[in-house]
Amino acid sequence: MIFNYNDFGLFFIVIDKTINKEIFLLRIGVKKNTYAEDMFSRMYDGIFSELINLEEEYETYYQIEYKSLEHFLFHKFCVPDDVIKDFLKLKSENEDYTIFYKKNIYSYGDYGIIRYAFETLYDKITNILLLKDYEN
Repeated sequence: MIFNYNDFGLFFIVIDKTINKEIFLLRIGVKKNTYAEDMFSRMYDGIFSELINLEEEYETYYQIEYKSLEHFLFHKFCVPDDVIKDFLKLKSENEDYTIFYKKNIYSYGDYGIIRYAFETLYDKITNILLLKDYEN
């Protein structure tokens, strides 16, 4: 699940924290040394560059100030209640699901590849990031 908060330039996403580039490319199904491998490697880099583990940040720096992760998301980042509920519901499905964020979804500099990932390939990419089964 993705929440792009354009007003503030924030991007929130729930990802299986065990995923890495090798697993991502394997799940995409690209062949070695191909254009597709290069393109999806750049896509992975674009998604994961400057990504911050929100839950670790909360536990390390903000747990004293905010009474819960939900409170933190709502008061620090102005994430709407319905989005917070969706995040927590999704997180309850798997203990490895973690909320991440970055200050700007396009900070990697490859604007087109990120748009392609989260507009054209949204379902496939989000299922891969959650390590869920998906239809090709």
